[in-house]
Amino acid sequence: MKGEEEVGQKGFVDLEQPRHVDGSTVTYPPPPPPPADQSVPGYVVAAVVPAKERLPCCGLGFGWVLFILGFFLTIFWYVGAVLLLYVIHKKDYREKPGCIACLVGAVIVTVVVIVKLTTGQPHWL
Repeated sequence: MKGEEEVGQKGFVDLEQPRHVDGSTVTYPPPPPPPADQSVPGYVVAAVVPAKERLPCCGLGFGWVLFILGFFLTIFWYVGAVLLLYVIHKKDYREKPGCIACLVGAVIVTVVVIVKLTTGQPHWL
């Protein structure tokens, strides 16, 4: 029958090779290559070099270790907050989030202590 697709041996239509009406194979143009390092035209993206060295303290870094230890003894949060001043000048950007968490914890503890001392309540609970 004319106009119908040719049916293969098992009764299925051959969809792997699309064909024209005259029987020649359809060729599609190749897809364009993905942009190199430019996902949005006109917006320059800085290339980030992956860090090759592992962070100290089981790969967490000093900031996060000090943050975790700060829950047991709050002096570690103040040490981490001071360490933030050193990390800002150092080029290892992976230490910053843990030190900033220590800074937030130190500020919260300081505010709670000041509020408790100024309210005149001698008890912490």
